[in-house]
Amino acid sequence: MKKLLFTALVTFLTGSLIFAQSLSRTERYQHLPQPAVALLQKVNFGATEANHPTLRVEPLKLDSTRNFSGYDLTAKDSLPTVRSRFQYPKPNVQVEINAIYQQGNWVTTGRFTETRDQLGRVVELAGDSYSPDEKKYQPESKLLLYPRGNFSTLIDSVAIYIWNEDTNNWEKTLLQTNSYNAQNRLARELAEITVEGLKYQSMVTYTYNETGKNTLIEEVNLFFGIVSPVSRTAMTYNPDGKLKEVMVSLYLQGEFVLSEREVFAYKPDAYKQDTYLRDETTGVWNKTQSLLYNLDVWNRTASLEKTFMGFDGNPEARELSVYSYVVNGDQPNYQHLALEQVLQWDKATGEYNLSDRKFYHYRGISTDLPDLEVKAKSLLIFPNPAQEKIQLSLEEDAQVWVYNALGQQLLSRRLAAGQSLDVMHLSRGVYYVVAQHERILYTGKLIKQ
Repeated sequence: MKKLLFTALVTFLTGSLIFAQSLSRTERYQHLPQPAVALLQKVNFGATEANHPTLRVEPLKLDSTRNFSGYDLTAKDSLPTVRSRFQYPKPNVQVEINAIYQQGNWVTTGRFTETRDQLGRVVELAGDSYSPDEKKYQPESKLLLYPRGNFSTLIDSVAIYIWNEDTNNWEKTLLQTNSYNAQNRLARELAEITVEGLKYQSMVTYTYNETGKNTLIEEVNLFFGIVSPVSRTAMTYNPDGKLKEVMVSLYLQGEFVLSEREVFAYKPDAYKQDTYLRDETTGVWNKTQSLLYNLDVWNRTASLEKTFMGFDGNPEARELSVYSYVVNGDQPNYQHLALEQVLQWDKATGEYNLSDRKFYHYRGISTDLPDLEVKAKSLLIFPNPAQEKIQLSLEEDAQVWVYNALGQQLLSRRLAAGQSLDVMHLSRGVYYVVAQHERILYTGKLIKQ
């Protein structure tokens, strides 16, 4: 069966349960074929708490997206890689046609067809692969969602079907039913996965405290009526209700053993998420990953710094994503992305280099972003070396970040054109400055004396 190449729309899911849910579902969905997993990733699947019933809100309609990658470190030229184009044959239907760039041409790989109900909720998502030889689409996978009442995110059940090319029929590979408590919070998920005639059943239960916060997630497998524990995920919260820590235990050799934890820290304009794995032999917690989300004035993600640790506990790899959003007249707080830029950290030099860019274009809205190859710009810093304050070669207001040689963020400021940046408190050494103004990204090196 052909795998459908797709570009998932970037969705920033806020809420304290997303991490815990992703862990609890790792075991459960491991038997699903890739097309089925792709469908789950395409929809907002996994809300556990009821929000207010909503009327349909018309979002911006995507016209196209385009990815560029492979930036040359010298010329900084990019190469197009993946493109998505969107069609709307009916008011409630969106068709996403995906293609890859090969030898100067766009080659169609497949499409997703998304159908929504009168409240704007996704009720069906179908994935088709494309056969270049036959010049037609072939059915591959289909997901059906059954929403709960008028709630915008809660789901009573979900089913996924895979197309069998031998029998020319749809075969059900996943059926999940959800149960809710009196407060319309998710209480239980019961999933049955069928792969090549074999059935796998699992059940996940959710426990809440008196304030309605999810404090425990327990997963078990069901085999011929025998209950086999799989994992237990416990959450604790700060007094303000924000998630503080997630502890994951796996059921091994007849007992639950602590294996992974997440620790969260918050600032008014940022929050951090650190991941630790427990060494079974020594019992020591080793940090494996750190995520730092920087937020803008509308509480949107302005940038995301990912740090991956090596076995020695030191940073092994880093990635910085910077996000720009659509600005439309008197609605500057749109949640719709206009541009996503990714920079990769060079461990040898300690520098961030532009790696990928993804552009989003919407119908009826000008994002003022180029649809062709783009170039990164160098940031001039003066004086350089510096002791107290520096000026940056910026003609417009920009968000500015300063990083040390390990890629750790030390400063985050919004600077007006011509405004100086105080670096007096920085120790002597080499630093890297990144500035973002709309679609333009600047990078430069600072020497602090």
